[in-house]
Amino acid sequence: MNVLIPKIDRKPEFRDIFTAEELLHELLAYYEEQHEHIQQTLLLMDASHLADIQGYRIEAYR
Repeated sequence: MNVLIPKIDRKPEFRDIFTAEELLHELLAYYEEQHEHIQQTLLLMDASHLADIQGYRIEAYR
């Protein structure tokens, strides 16, 4: 995520956004299973930023 988000910030491409969304879902499930709440929170911040980039402003601020 640390590599994908800055790349998407510079030049958002569908392929990168799709990859980031898939990775987010997988990582959130993993961290939830492992009870890593801080990592989950950091990923949710990335998910919010990704939603903002895509123009989903309301979802980004929930």
